[in-house]
Order: sequence, then structure tokens, then C-alpha cells
Amino acid sequence: MGATEFYLTISALLFAIGAAGMLLRRNPLVMFMS
Repeated sequence: MGATEFYLTISALLFAIGAAGMLLRRNPLVMFMS
């Protein structure tokens, strides 16, 4: 595994964690708004 694949894997993991965090934060906000 090269350095490029290593950085791509880390960026993909960070993106997945960020997307999951956005979804988890959005749901309570939507529940409070409605």
C-alpha cells in the first residue's frame, strides 16, 4: 500500500464520520423544528 492509498483511506474514513455526524445532528434538529 502506497502513501497515496493511505491518505485516500484516511480521507474516506473522515468523510464517512463527518457525514454520519451531520445526519445524527440533523435528525434531532428536524424533530425539534417539527
